[in-house]
Amino acid sequence: MKNNRFYLMVIVGVSSFGIMAQIPKNNSSNNEYTPAQGKVALPLYDSTDSKDAVKYELPVAPTNRLEHEKQIQLFNTVKENSRKNLESRSPTVKQQSELLQLYQNANKNLPSDPINGAMFYDLNNYNASNSFLLDRAIKAKPNDRNLLELWAANAFVVGDSVNLISRMNLLDSLGFFPKDVQCYAHDVVSSTPSNSLLVTHGRWDSFGVAQELIKNTNSEIVLVSLEFLQSPQYRKLLELRGITVPEQPTVDVAFFQAFVNANPTKKFAFSMTIPKAYLVPFQNELVPLGLVFMYPNSFDEELILEKNQALMKSLHYLDCGNEADAAFESLKDNYLPMIETVEQLSDKVSKEERSTIDAKKSKIKKRKAPER
Repeated sequence: MKNNRFYLMVIVGVSSFGIMAQIPKNNSSNNEYTPAQGKVALPLYDSTDSKDAVKYELPVAPTNRLEHEKQIQLFNTVKENSRKNLESRSPTVKQQSELLQLYQNANKNLPSDPINGAMFYDLNNYNASNSFLLDRAIKAKPNDRNLLELWAANAFVVGDSVNLISRMNLLDSLGFFPKDVQCYAHDVVSSTPSNSLLVTHGRWDSFGVAQELIKNTNSEIVLVSLEFLQSPQYRKLLELRGITVPEQPTVDVAFFQAFVNANPTKKFAFSMTIPKAYLVPFQNELVPLGLVFMYPNSFDEELILEKNQALMKSLHYLDCGNEADAAFESLKDNYLPMIETVEQLSDKVSKEERSTIDAKKSKIKKRKAPER
């Protein structure tokens, strides 16, 4: 019934970037251990900022703003590089050590700067118990893209769908929420069957899908973000939904395999933004369905063909009326497994269907970002 050789082949070319439809509502904090807290001085704050704030005396030596800015830039570069790892969402031990040192340097150079608080939040990988530090940084720089992304991420990990939508709308209004991400997310959700755990990879595909799912209040899809599983609060919310989360703190390929195996009764939809290394252990039971891989495969070939034919005709292919963005052009490749599945499972392709297939392939190949 299943042509496993074909399904194995199609995962090779998927491209990646770089909540839940029913977001759990929870206003409590889960004060679990974080890598830096308890070992590193918090940024300097007045006692009125938070009951958890720690008072420190101002250093005698003069601050160096240029050096402070340099440490922030280096910190952001290390963070960005850590997100390019195709086998882990968590920073490596070396990267985490570098981030800690850069935070300490920045806090030493200009201890009263509120951006230090955002660095401390980012250093601790979405631990919402540090969110008061992020709030103060936002007040100082309300239109800073990186800060706003972290602010939206914090709403995500605590299950605050109202503030999540508000903050994503703010990102959108400032031109920071890529239109191609929103268009692609619509197609991901359209591809996902009801009652599935939809697993996304990074920050932006999680934001895009979250926006789509929150719009559809009747959706039974639960979004699981590998990026935000670094957060202890988010892990707790998923556990409250009956989802087993491994204790391993690092979110990587091994964590992903343990997570899937720990939830044997669940129906998974793996976004094709997830890199190949995560999917290889499950490749013999994957089946392409639009922009997701279903696991385990419970469909017969006739139904697989029927569903992919319908999706092939209805999805947007990153064309939602917005200007093409070169940064996301590689996402077009993720439509090919669906088209190739239709070709593979069709015994006889009519002239009309061949025309449709060729047109969709051409649509993917010809959509180019304008030259600058």
